[in-house]
Amino acid sequence: MAEQVSRALDIPLARAPKLLETMRYITEYEREEAHDGVVLELARLDFELIRPLYLKELKTLSLWWRQLYDSVKLSYARDRLVESYFWSCAIFHGEKYSRSRIIFTKLLNDFDEMEDSLEPDEKYSMSYAKTTFKQMSEYYLREAQWSSDKYMPSFAEHLDISLMSSGFPAMAPVLLLGVRDSGGAAATTKEAFEWATSVPVPALVRAGGELARFLNDTASYRIGKSGGDMASTVECYMAERGVGGGEAVAAVAALAERAWRTINGECAAVGTMDAALLPAARLMVNLARTVEVIYLGGRDGYTVGGDLKGLVSNLFLDPLPVY
Repeated sequence: MAEQVSRALDIPLARAPKLLETMRYITEYEREEAHDGVVLELARLDFELIRPLYLKELKTLSLWWRQLYDSVKLSYARDRLVESYFWSCAIFHGEKYSRSRIIFTKLLNDFDEMEDSLEPDEKYSMSYAKTTFKQMSEYYLREAQWSSDKYMPSFAEHLDISLMSSGFPAMAPVLLLGVRDSGGAAATTKEAFEWATSVPVPALVRAGGELARFLNDTASYRIGKSGGDMASTVECYMAERGVGGGEAVAAVAALAERAWRTINGECAAVGTMDAALLPAARLMVNLARTVEVIYLGGRDGYTVGGDLKGLVSNLFLDPLPVY
């Protein structure tokens, strides 16, 4: 119980990726006096039987990435294949999502190869992902112009752009690519893609972008930015309100909490409005959960890969402890 409480103080259980929480709870459940031995054994088997599939996928992706990295000379790109795959597993867990994990991990590299992996009745969906990534490049350009001009936007002006450049809205349609149910039928519909990419941005997606931006900027502020970086939401808040860094970080953290309330409320509202959109909304919530893990404790686990080393090892390599 003490371990669960400690984790919940870092990331509330409702915000923790289910796969990681399951991995931890299996060993904790074993130590409960009233645990059911059959349930425990089935849980261990379920976790251990899926792990070889994760390792097989990771091997396939590693070979693909190394070939691409060497042949195209991607010296400018961060070598974060394992971290990207860890991210994918935290969103899509289970055998039926194998193709979705592969697609999501490759998303930043090769749209054509992603499209080839889709079934004929799914290929229409690629246009949504391409469009959102084109739009994201426009937001990057706006930020680059701000940096070049040494322009300090207002907090609201900054957030309107930077929540979009966070990548969350661009990933929204990518999450839905190739997702199929246990019967092999497409689990996401054209209606879901239209909703995820609608203008104005759906409240759930916008809140996810705000969460990603606030946590990223808080981590960057604590680490320290380079001279060429534009002002962050933390710095814009400091300049606009005339407050110090500590107060600004606390205010941005409170806004991240508000974003979570919106995410949860909108997920429930979407399910009530149209049950067909609920699978898509739940995937958006899963993406938000992974953001919490990546930036846990004010770190940037994607930029500084060593911060995730323990979790990656626990998930893919280390045997479950036996008590």
